[in-house]
Amino acid sequence: MQKLNVEFKARLENLDVIREKLRTLNPREVGTDRQRDTYFEVREGRLKLREGNIENSLIFYRRTDQAATRDSLVYLASISYPSELRPVLEAALPISAVV
Repeated sequence: MQKLNVEFKARLENLDVIREKLRTLNPREVGTDRQRDTYFEVREGRLKLREGNIENSLIFYRRTDQAATRDSLVYLASISYPSELRPVLEAALPISAVV
């Protein structure tokens, strides 16, 4: 699946006001996802294996390293068994970081 992701950072004066505005959107509670992201060295862009108790996926994206608003072209594949994919990726590519 291909997505366009837009990220920005903002300073907030009152976090409670933002939380209340978000509640008006009727969010659905799905729980807390404890995630481990393993980044692999690739020629361009970023490739990571996300392992969590709710979401598991292989994600590739390209974006610039800048402090301003950033657009990313993201390719996302849901993975049912990340523990089986991890050794394949580790055999093929060096790990650059685990967070």
